[in-house]
Amino acid sequence: MGLFSTYGKAVGASTRASRRAAMNASNAWAFRSSQRGARRGILGPGDPAPVPGGPVDYYDYRGVASPKEVANLAGLPFSIGTHIDPRRFGTARHRNTRLGLADELLERHAVVLGPSGSGKTEGVLVPWIDAALRSGHSVVTLDVKGDLVERIHRFTARSGQIGVPVDRWDFTRAAASKSWGWVAEARSRAELDAVVVAILGREPTSASTDPYFYRRDTEVLRGLVLLAQAASAAPTPSDLKALLDQVLLERTLSGRPSIPGYQELWPHVIQDPADFDKATSGVRVALGQLTDPSVAHVSRPGLNVDSVLSRSGLFNIVVPLANGQTAEKLASVALAIISQRLYSRLTSPPGGPRVFLVLDEAARLLDRVDLANLVSVVRSAGVSVVMCFQTVEQIKDENDRGTILGNCGQVVSLRGASERTADYLKSRLGDRPEVAISNTIGSHGSSMSRGVSTEYVPVLRPREISDLPFGERTGLVFIDDPRATNKPIVVDLTRPDLAP
Repeated sequence: MGLFSTYGKAVGASTRASRRAAMNASNAWAFRSSQRGARRGILGPGDPAPVPGGPVDYYDYRGVASPKEVANLAGLPFSIGTHIDPRRFGTARHRNTRLGLADELLERHAVVLGPSGSGKTEGVLVPWIDAALRSGHSVVTLDVKGDLVERIHRFTARSGQIGVPVDRWDFTRAAASKSWGWVAEARSRAELDAVVVAILGREPTSASTDPYFYRRDTEVLRGLVLLAQAASAAPTPSDLKALLDQVLLERTLSGRPSIPGYQELWPHVIQDPADFDKATSGVRVALGQLTDPSVAHVSRPGLNVDSVLSRSGLFNIVVPLANGQTAEKLASVALAIISQRLYSRLTSPPGGPRVFLVLDEAARLLDRVDLANLVSVVRSAGVSVVMCFQTVEQIKDENDRGTILGNCGQVVSLRGASERTADYLKSRLGDRPEVAISNTIGSHGSSMSRGVSTEYVPVLRPREISDLPFGERTGLVFIDDPRATNKPIVVDLTRPDLAP
């Protein structure tokens, strides 16, 4: 009996020693693996958590997509750059697969977030415009620098010419621009109201602001447009301002209550001259920024917006930042009319192509165009909206912010995102479970226990979102669609094929 007892103790000791050796080997592997990632300063998918006593200052990208998880996005038409595997960053294999989005994913709209100079145009907008045109879509763009067409041509020169019509509406180069009689285009009451808001801005919502004066300006401007349309087949913004003459209006409207604009204008025409001037001063100022000869030149009859939206091609609306409110108003007027035509598709399904609205520096439109309503309804009308903002806080109204960003199924966030942008994306991504396993051996090596604990940590912390350590033109892509991946994707958006 003693022999077997001694033998059993020996076997037990050997087993415990084997367990300790296995545990030590496992811990050593985990320690080395975590230490490598932590020493490198970057943890990626599959890396264990750094063990106690190791480095504590590292970027944690364990919650992003691995190469296997993005394999189904390889080579799709709407480029989102080249995948970066954080675990291989710094090696020859850390960038190896060019990724893209499928056409149908963009049916849920997209937003691109990044500061000026972060690469939104070359890295995202130009490749997406190219892909949309190659897919046979109609593309409408707001060009805030005035060189978007040239950038697209430079891209297509390397990827192959497309051969679609390009219409450029550019008051800064009026002689080379197409003309578009947008004053006459505002045909329905909805279009007319949208144009009036585009010129005057949206009604102030502040409790300290008296809405009477805004509504008076709205009434006057609506009447001027109606009267100008009745008086001419090709009215321009200059014609609207020229009508703001009390004597002329009295001579034109007197005794003619059925003429368009009479109801809106006549109550102000019969006032004393001083009161008439006060009643029309706001509209006079608003129209003053649209009376430049170049604006009048490109506001004559020419393009037919319905024809433009019904065929594959590019309608490029040039509204440079340097031209201030004139550019903002023209951009807003154009989008107001276009969006109203697109809304009509909700009741009359289009037979033409899908329309892509690409709105660079979309924050400039927020005071004049209801973007929240636009992205909420036009998906059903066969429209995809791609908007660019420098930061989420540019959308000042929190209700609008939630609606606009919430209706975008794809988000591209570029390096240098603001603190508020990073906080928003952190919240949108939510948390992920992190499992920690600990092995404990009794004081005399007689027993071993394993402890498992789970805690929830952010998928990405704000620093990982805003301060990507992978290069100047890198970003994160978030795809809210089960057909892709529910994890953020780290990408390199540099486009050497667009270099001069």
